[in-house]
Amino acid sequence: MSSNETTTDEQMKEIGKKNNTVKIVLLAVVAVAFVAYVATSVYYNLHFYPHTTIGDTDVSNKTVAQTEQRLSDEIAGYQLEIKERGNTEEVIKGEDIKIAPDFGTAIEDALKSQSGFAWPKYLFHKYEVNKTAVTYDEKALEEVLNHLYCTKDEQQTPSEDAYLEYEDGSYVIVSEVYGTTLKDDEFVKQVKEAVSEVQGELNLEKAHCYVEPTVLKDDEVLNKSMKKANEYVTAKITYDDGNNKLVCGADEINKMLTFDKEGNVSISSKKVAEFVKLVDAKYSTSWRARKFKTSYNKTITVTGGDYGWMVDSEAEAKAIKKAIKNQTVETREPIYNKKAASHGTYCYGNSYVEINITAQHLFVYENGKKVVSSDFVSGNISKGNGTRLGMFTLKYKEKNATLRGDDYETPVSYWMPFDGGIGMHDATWRSQFGGTIYKYAGSHGCVNLPLYIAKRIYGYIDAGDPIVVYELAGTESKTKTDKADNKEKTSSKKNN
Repeated sequence: MSSNETTTDEQMKEIGKKNNTVKIVLLAVVAVAFVAYVATSVYYNLHFYPHTTIGDTDVSNKTVAQTEQRLSDEIAGYQLEIKERGNTEEVIKGEDIKIAPDFGTAIEDALKSQSGFAWPKYLFHKYEVNKTAVTYDEKALEEVLNHLYCTKDEQQTPSEDAYLEYEDGSYVIVSEVYGTTLKDDEFVKQVKEAVSEVQGELNLEKAHCYVEPTVLKDDEVLNKSMKKANEYVTAKITYDDGNNKLVCGADEINKMLTFDKEGNVSISSKKVAEFVKLVDAKYSTSWRARKFKTSYNKTITVTGGDYGWMVDSEAEAKAIKKAIKNQTVETREPIYNKKAASHGTYCYGNSYVEINITAQHLFVYENGKKVVSSDFVSGNISKGNGTRLGMFTLKYKEKNATLRGDDYETPVSYWMPFDGGIGMHDATWRSQFGGTIYKYAGSHGCVNLPLYIAKRIYGYIDAGDPIVVYELAGTESKTKTDKADNKEKTSSKKNN
């Protein structure tokens, strides 16, 4: 055997000795660790785990007796601090509710329920023991609760849901308000649990003791409504007839919108109709008082009569709804179902028939030029058939018509109605016109004219032209005009 081989054998023996030493050490360490684990496990069969709490009290590594003593000491000076919304705090003192230890076997049972061999698990984790360990006088607690500031009705403020508010041309969400109204049953329940578990603090907000708002500012339905409403109020209708302006903008549209629980925004037909009434009042002139320049150098007010502008309320309401839905911005006139010659103070224009009942005289104007002037006989005042005053519209004109009533049937050559069954026509049975004939021998309401005058007027006017009927004190005339082109006389009964 060589020297090199001898050295190798010796080295191997040395290595073997070292390995045996390591094994012995490791076995010793394991044995010690096992003994320590078993010893600690035995310890935690008699003591609570690390990080163990009963209520708010730390009883880590305590025996049953130590735990009971610790809890008894705390109970002796116990008080529950109630933290209320608005940074308000109130205290319930243990002595006021006659709190006292009542452990029974609860602490011992709690310790028995833990496994001593599981102690490593709780070296870094909290272990909570929920065991009732006290008694208290429930009536005394009820009395204390009734005297707390937070339970007084007058001190409780209701929560408010978030809601939409219109301001400065758009809608915004007003945030919810968290009030202090208590959920009575929940409040009492939470207080009793806190006392029973000897907790030092009860946060009413975290314990959900308040009646909270149900709609918050980030509510999906609320935000849906806001988005749609803000689209609608971008619409704007400016009414302009050249004389008057009226705007249907955000402020007006706001009053027309309604909201449902699903977040839908609707346009109220009732509210739209109310706005259309404003449009009608501003732009319709039919049946209303109008200024009129007479041929007698006096301007009078003529009341009544269907001539003039008349807003088509139904069509206008539909147009407003459509504009709002389409977010339309436009300037236009209202939709009319009846129009006059012009806008402004003198809507009748410069082509019209002027009938002065007082003077029993009329004038016809065409493009501002007087083309006809004549006396006439109007409705019989003595029989209550006076011709109605107002600014009327010529409905149509007809040649060779027959006029019928309860006691007459009269053919005429030129018939021009302007107020129901009342109109202008020739009256060949009359020999005189003007003066005061109408007061005792007038017509049934029509304006009786000489034939040639009726013919001339018929040639100048058309359906839709204004017929202005008025009275004007100081223009009375007693002079009668003889019939100029027809000498045939008929019975005065034909006085339609």
